[in-house]
Amino acid sequence: MIATKSAPRTLREFHAWLQDVFDGICEGPTANEIEPMLQQAFRYACKFGAGELVGTISPLTEPDEALVILGRLLAWTADKTTKPAELLSAKDIAEMLGVSERTVWRMVAADEIPQPVKVRGSTKWRRSEIQATIELLEPALR
Repeated sequence: MIATKSAPRTLREFHAWLQDVFDGICEGPTANEIEPMLQQAFRYACKFGAGELVGTISPLTEPDEALVILGRLLAWTADKTTKPAELLSAKDIAEMLGVSERTVWRMVAADEIPQPVKVRGSTKWRRSEIQATIELLEPALR
C-alpha cells in the first residue's frame, strides 16, 4: 500500500507529497492502490491550480498512465517552487479579494486560502498560490 501523508497545505508540501506517491507507484502497487492516490492527486492539483495538467481522471489500471500524470504534476510543482515567488502581504490579499485584513486571517484559519510563509520575520503569501485560489473561488461566486 502506498503510504499516505497529511494533506499538503503549501505547494512545496504538495510537491513532496507527489514525490512520495510517485516513488510508491514505482515500487509496483496494484491498480486498487493507485486509483485512490490519483483521485487525491487530482483534488490537490485543482486546489493548487494545476487541474488542467491532469484533465479528467477515469479509472486507471495501468501504473504507467499514473506515472505520466504524476510526472506532469511533479514537473509543474518543481517549476513553481524553484522560481522566486512574488510575495504578498495580508493587505495586498485583502485588496485583491475586496475584503478586510481580518477577513484574510479568518480565511487562513478556515483553510479557504493557502497558509502564509514566514520571510525574515514577515508573514507573506505566494502570489501564484493566491491567484490559483481566486481562480477556484470565482466560479462559486458567479
